[in-house]
Amino acid sequence: MANVFGKIERKGLKQDLVPLGILLAVPFVVVSIMFDSGNDTMTELMTIGTVGAALTLLLVFVYARINPRSFQRIFQPAAYERCLSMDKSVIGVLGQLDDTYHVFNNFIFELCGVEHLVVSKRGIFVISKVTHKGELRIKNNVLFADDKPLETLTGNTWRICHLVNIILKKWFKIDYLPQPVLVSFNNNPSTLCDYDRMAIVAPTELPVLIKERCRELDPEIAYGFANFIRDRYVTNK
Repeated sequence: MANVFGKIERKGLKQDLVPLGILLAVPFVVVSIMFDSGNDTMTELMTIGTVGAALTLLLVFVYARINPRSFQRIFQPAAYERCLSMDKSVIGVLGQLDDTYHVFNNFIFELCGVEHLVVSKRGIFVISKVTHKGELRIKNNVLFADDKPLETLTGNTWRICHLVNIILKKWFKIDYLPQPVLVSFNNNPSTLCDYDRMAIVAPTELPVLIKERCRELDPEIAYGFANFIRDRYVTNK
C-alpha cells in the first residue's frame, strides 16, 4: 500500500464557519477604530465604508485561496459533496500503489491548492480532477467539459508543476518537471488522452498511467522530496 497523507475526513460545519466569522470580524474592528465622530459624518462613513468593503473582499479572497474546500462547503454544499466523493475515489485508487509511492492530498503548496501529488522514484505526478460534467473536447486550443472552459484548472495544474520544478532546483539541485494529470469522471469515455502534454485518464486508469508514463528520479531525491513535502506542507497522515 502507498504512503497516503492528507486523508479525507468529514468535519463539522462549525469548523469552517468559525474561522470565516473571525476573519470577517476584522474589517468591523478596523472600521470601528478608524471612525472619528469629530469629522464630517457622511465623508467619514464613505471613507471607512470603502476601506471596510475592500478589506472584506481581500480577506474573503485570501480565505477562498488558502481554504477553497471550506469555502465551497459553506456556499456550494452540493458541489462540495460531489468533490468529496471524487476525492475518496482517487485516493482509494492511488492508495493501491506499492509502498515506494508517497501520495499527498488536498494541501496548500506555496499558496496553490494541490489536489493530489504522487512522489516516487518512478516520477512525480500532479493530479487534478475535472469536476464539471460533460464530455471533454478541445476548441480553439482550449480544453472544455461540455461548454465549460477548463483554462483555470489546466493553468493551476501547470502552475503547481512549475512550482515543484523550482523547489527541486533550489533544494535538490535537479531540473525536473512533474507529469500533470487530469482525472475525468465522465461516464462516457472520452477519446482524449492528452491535452497540452497533460495526461487525461479515468480514476481507475491512474495506477497504469503512473507506472507506464514515468521519468525516473534518483531514489534518494524522491525520498527526500517526499519528506520535504510532508514536513513542510502536510500536517496529518
